[in-house]
Amino acid sequence: MNQCVLITGIGSEEAAYRPASAKINVPQADITNHSFTIIISYDHGSENLTGEGNLLLKDGSVIRSYSVDKPSLSKTFEGLTIGTKYIVEVHTYRHGQRTELDREWVFTQPGIEAYLQPVSTGKAELSSTAFRCQFHTSPEVAYSVRWIVQRDERNYTIFKIGEEKHELYGLSLTEEDLVKSHISLPFHVSCAVAENQDTTPKASFSVSSNIISAGIKILTPQVNMRRDETAIIRFSPTVPIGCYSSHMAANDCKLTLAISIPVSKNCTGISTKKCTISISGDEGIEHDLQIQATEDGQYGMLEEITYKVILRTANLKNDTIWNGYIIPAVTVNVKPEIETYWRGKRCEALNEPHMYTFDDVQYEHHESFSDEYVLYTHTSYQAKVHHKLERCNSNAMCNCGIAVLAGRDIYVISTCNNIMEIGYKQCDDGVLLVRQETDSTYTIYLPFGTYVKARLDKSPYFNSVGTMIVSVSLYPSVHDQHSRSRGLCGSLDNNRTNDFHDRTGQISLNRTEFIQTWKVSKEESLFKTSSKSTVPWVHPACTCSVSSGHVTTKDKCHLGADNTCAKGRTVGKQTCELAEQKSIKSSEMQTVPVLDLSKDGNHKDGVTTLKGPEVTNTKPTTKKEAQVSQTTTSTPSEHWDHNKAKSFCTNYE
Repeated sequence: MNQCVLITGIGSEEAAYRPASAKINVPQADITNHSFTIIISYDHGSENLTGEGNLLLKDGSVIRSYSVDKPSLSKTFEGLTIGTKYIVEVHTYRHGQRTELDREWVFTQPGIEAYLQPVSTGKAELSSTAFRCQFHTSPEVAYSVRWIVQRDERNYTIFKIGEEKHELYGLSLTEEDLVKSHISLPFHVSCAVAENQDTTPKASFSVSSNIISAGIKILTPQVNMRRDETAIIRFSPTVPIGCYSSHMAANDCKLTLAISIPVSKNCTGISTKKCTISISGDEGIEHDLQIQATEDGQYGMLEEITYKVILRTANLKNDTIWNGYIIPAVTVNVKPEIETYWRGKRCEALNEPHMYTFDDVQYEHHESFSDEYVLYTHTSYQAKVHHKLERCNSNAMCNCGIAVLAGRDIYVISTCNNIMEIGYKQCDDGVLLVRQETDSTYTIYLPFGTYVKARLDKSPYFNSVGTMIVSVSLYPSVHDQHSRSRGLCGSLDNNRTNDFHDRTGQISLNRTEFIQTWKVSKEESLFKTSSKSTVPWVHPACTCSVSSGHVTTKDKCHLGADNTCAKGRTVGKQTCELAEQKSIKSSEMQTVPVLDLSKDGNHKDGVTTLKGPEVTNTKPTTKKEAQVSQTTTSTPSEHWDHNKAKSFCTNYE
């Protein structure tokens, strides 16, 4: 820090001796180098004058000496102690007489520190954010501190005057001081110190301390990511966060930040783990917010899209500088995935069952006994799809059930053992979204965009599963490519030669070995009554959108598939209620019209319809196995092809 001393010289004539005038000014100091600079200049009436100066401690001991032999002089003192009071003097000698021209004192630049100040409530141990000006003190002196706070290009000055010696606690800048002045985060703060004279601060304060930027610093103001990538927004508080309520104290004094992404639509394109994040009260600790492009089961983006992610404080009831604090927005640029071969692919288990992998390898899976198999599992996410088989006649096996797991959510559609079970077996995470498209068709959305279509086919199967079997189609997302999917659906990498792999992803299995590899043990089963997942979903799944563009503090999580961006999803949503088991008997079942478009080359989803042309109501001759055709649908009484079906669905209201 540089400090200026102005010294005016004295004349050299014998008859008109006049002491030179001087002024000492110390405008700047450098806390890094522990130094300050003075500037000395004589008045122009002085000639051939030499002056001397000293840098002294308050007790008079000389630290440095220097000479002044020019009309002006700049002198820098280094190697000083931060916060210590020094005295700078300039004098001259004439006829052996010492004449002091000027004397000035200065502190080297004081330090500044943010800390937590205890708050007494009689209940919980609470605290608030405060600031302390650091300088060396004398036990015989009272001090004052001048605080400068800058916010939104406006400067606030707050004086804290110590009326008694040793009174330093009262010189701190507290949250109460800031709130009274209507100052909230973010702001910049610095301090300067002075000695009191008769409880009045000396006119000349020390140079100001370094500046603290109080608030939360965004360490990644811009994030670039691909659609199939996970990225991190990183930030850190620059000052400690106080404990403002007993509730916060019970939660280790963590501050809650609400997350929102203002957009013009009802979906955001960015997902997070939750719509809030809690951070600890210590400054300097880096916090991570994991983000991912929202997947809603659609093929989605074709070009780069930019979003703004905003964090703001939430759930603070007390008056504090943290109330209503909106952190500068983070710009997130999401680019399309590089490879798109996953688009248009699907895995199917069509009865009896005929199997098709994601990479379109076809194989049969009907020689096994009644067992459960892993149809799909993800290598990174806690996500699985199991299907269960039962014999549907003397020659074939059929899907009697499907179970989908994501984290600690399990959804089951099962008619196995003549027991109807449709619903959640577990819903602790709330990341598995299910929609009932028709009476017999369900779509189950995994939180990363992959989804399962399950269709209950009834007529003409009259068998041990109560005339109902399940056809399954599994549609991948961008997160399944590059061999991140495994199971009977194969490895999605656009390579047909490596689909028959074991559980480690190795190749070279034949069909029978491949199927047996993915057979589920009793411990792995998702269909058992006692089935329960204990591994939570820890990946981004929540969209925290704000359709109006305004910031919200509501802790409301919407799944990517649960919005109006996915066209055609106006049908009912399955709420997270545990499933009930109901007994079904084949003789008591009513035939539901089911339209089969699977033989048409344009068929994709295999979606059934609630109404259609009149169908043949075929019933079994006994409750035992009945000989049935291998189609999964009943036969209409009139000719029914793809064009007529399309026309019917278009005109149906």
